[in-house]
Amino acid sequence: MRRDAYLCQPCKGQGRVTEATEVDHIRNVAEGGTDDESNLQAICACCHGAKTQAEARRGANRP
Repeated sequence: MRRDAYLCQPCKGQGRVTEATEVDHIRNVAEGGTDDESNLQAICACCHGAKTQAEARRGANRP
């Protein structure tokens, strides 16, 4: 959180300033991500929920 200045990184990438409330795996562990700091980002609850839903849909579409 401190590294990302407590700002949601997905929001920041879209030009919005939003306080981060959680830490997220950029590439989730189920898809091969690690707990390494380079794979973590500060994120707001709204973006985290949307990202988690998208990841779940991808998982449901796997053979």
